[in-house]
Formats: sequence, C-alpha cells, structure tokens
Amino acid sequence: MKTLKQLLEERKAKRDAAQALVDKAKTENRSMTAEENTQCDKLLDEAEALNAEIETRQAHDRREQRLAGIGGGPILINPPRGPEVPEDRSNPVDNPDPSKYSLLRAFRCMADKKPVDGYEGEISQEIAKRDGKSPKGFFMPFALRARALDGVERRAFDTTAGAGAIPTIIGPTLIEALRNRVVMSRLGMQMLTGLVGGFDLPKLTGVSTAYWVAEGNAPTGSAQAIGQVSFAAKTMGAYTDLTRRLMNQTSLDAEMIVRNDILKVVGIEIDRAALNGSGLSNQPKGILQNSSVTTVTVDGAATDGDVVAWTDIVRMESTVAAANADVNAMAYLTSPVGRGKLKVTPKLGSTFPTFCWEEDGSMNGYRAEVSNQVPSNLTKGAGTTLTALLFGDFSQAVMGFWTGIDLMVDPYTLSSSGGLRVVALVDCDFNVRYTQSFAKILTMVR
Repeated sequence: MKTLKQLLEERKAKRDAAQALVDKAKTENRSMTAEENTQCDKLLDEAEALNAEIETRQAHDRREQRLAGIGGGPILINPPRGPEVPEDRSNPVDNPDPSKYSLLRAFRCMADKKPVDGYEGEISQEIAKRDGKSPKGFFMPFALRARALDGVERRAFDTTAGAGAIPTIIGPTLIEALRNRVVMSRLGMQMLTGLVGGFDLPKLTGVSTAYWVAEGNAPTGSAQAIGQVSFAAKTMGAYTDLTRRLMNQTSLDAEMIVRNDILKVVGIEIDRAALNGSGLSNQPKGILQNSSVTTVTVDGAATDGDVVAWTDIVRMESTVAAANADVNAMAYLTSPVGRGKLKVTPKLGSTFPTFCWEEDGSMNGYRAEVSNQVPSNLTKGAGTTLTALLFGDFSQAVMGFWTGIDLMVDPYTLSSSGGLRVVALVDCDFNVRYTQSFAKILTMVR
C-alpha cells in the first residue's frame, strides 16, 4: 500500500506534467495539439482520481492521531453525554477556506455526472441541511472570496542578460471587466440568511400614549401595535460560459477568474434589485421604485426635469428627521453624472466658493457615495437623461436569502466546443423596515 506521502507526490507529478504541456504550448505561442489535449486530460483525470484516496488516507490518519491523544481505555459507541465543548474550527459555510475550495473541480464532477464531493460537497451539504432545501446542482456559500495572490513569488527578468531564453510571461491576473460599483452592503444594508418559507419581520407600528389627568381620573388606555415587513422568495438567475481550456486549468488564477465572475455577477444584480428593482416580473421592489418612500419636492422643478439646489438637499435630511428616522449612519447616494452635477452646483449663490458635493466626498455633513447602479436614464416630460438622488439610513434596508448560490452545470449547450455553461440561481427578497428612513429625488437634471 502506498503511503500518504507517496500519493501526494504522485498527484503532484501528474499535475506538474499536465501544467508542463500547457506551458510548452504557451512558450511556443501555439494551441495544444489533439494529442497534447488528450494527454493533458488523462493526467488531470488521474490526479483527480487520487484525491479521493488521499482524503480517505488523511481522515484515517486524523482518527489515529485522535486515538493516540485520548489514551487507554475502550472506545464507547454511545458514550454518556457531558457538557458540549465547541469545536475549535471555523464553520466552513460562514468562513470557507478559499485555498481549499475549487469551483472548477466541482464543475468537472457535475460534467462527469458525479456527485460533488470533497470540501465543496461538504459545504453544499451543510448549506442544504441548514436551509432545509436541496440544490439543483450544488450550493456555493456567499461568504466565499477569491484568494489573494499575496506571498506568491514574483521574479524580475533581465531581458538583456538572458535574451533569447526568456518566455513571454503572462500576468497572474485577468484584466477585469468594467462593472457597476456595489454600494448597498457598504452603506449598511442588512443581510438575513437561512430563511425558510414565507418570512415576516415584525416591527412596532404604534406605541403607548401618555396623558395628563385630573386628580382621581384614570388615563385613557393605549397599547402598542405590531406590524409585519413581509419577505417572499424570488429567484434570480445568471449564467457564465467556461471554455474547455479554462476547465482543464488547475491553477489558482483560473479558479479566481471563474469564482470572481460568478460572485460579482450575482452580487451586482442583488445590489441593483435592492436599489432599483421594479417589483414586477418576480423582481423585488427597490427603494427608488417604492412609492411609500417620500419623493422630495424640488424648488427648481420643471416640466423636463428638476434642477436640484442646496435647499433641496437640506430638505431631504429634514424629511427623514421629521419622521424621527435620522441616525448617525445616514448617507447620500447618486450616479456618477449626478455627482458631476452636484460638484458644480454652488451651495447658496453663483459666486459662493463652496459646492453641494464637498471636496472630501461628503455632502451636507454626511457620507456620499456614487454608483452606476443608480439610474441615469430617467424621464420627465421631454427630459430623457435624468438621474436620481437618494438619502437615508441604509441599515433599514434588508435583503433576505433562502439558500446559498445554487450552481448547476449545463454540459450540452456548448458541447460542440467542449465547454460548459454554469447557471447560478439565488432565492432572495428585499424590503425596507421603515420607508420613512429614506427620501429621494427621481428626476434630477444632470
């Protein structure tokens, strides 16, 4: 029987041999031949086949180490229960180890019609157990983050001393797509996870009343009133296509590309729905679309758009404060073109030296953020490129989740090229605890 060390060395040798085939084609600035592709796939399949044996051997070794630490005496099948001692390890669902988690490995399992096992399967099963819902494919935790390349060796090459012997070095990171900035969670939006069925968040809608009474008279009776903020699961889906060559990669960089793309696509759409979801076609209703959120009347309102002035910005703060909803963590949010307009809008008069959007990135003494998630194509009359401005306490915004990210593999759509289509599904819903915590201007001239 091979030792664990021998198994690890054998797996590493097969992986290194597959990587050498890929590197050779890169160095020669060509595609891999059919024979090289076949050889590379065979090596990767053999390396992956060793994983199960290695994991079994590691589990066996851990049990032996535990037995050695326990000491003499029989092992009881059903030992008497004493006080429970918390396990000294992080929950893999809430704090997954990005260095152990491989989406590409899980995708290959599903493409081969095998159950997702190993570390990825363990986390998926734990999420399913926690949420009481089985995935269509497998669950990926929201807490997963791409591992940084800190500590990875970088070499500086001298192209003069080694001319003719230096291959082209491809950067370790992909040139990222230009995406909308996610802002709702950074501004304080709350996340509820592990929801089951319909969910109602209770809130106090009425309070007791105090009275002044004459001697001998009783005060009028009063009681609190309890309302509900309701959540109902809505399904959001996205997909990404993986090429055959990318699927064959086992490098950390390829893993990061796939992981980041799925997480960012899902995260950006969740952020957009919370801010500007239409409430139609199974979308949540976002803050800007919620008619219960106060729309501030602008002094400079016109038929084709609203010319926002300093007094209107102050009125937004006053609107929230008048509802007793002002707290220290409030903020303004607008689009980049909205910020540009506010940067050149003087506070009090055309000759006043300060502008609505301060140089330190604040506005009216509050934090101010910007994102293209805020629409800048709104209409009023003949105005068609208007934008929005939002102010409030973003901790009153709540996004609820029923599951993790359910990932399914479609091996048929791209089968002719050997690629895979990965479909991500998320069950979630958005609502606001108190709509009085926000004030908005929807048709600001930019």
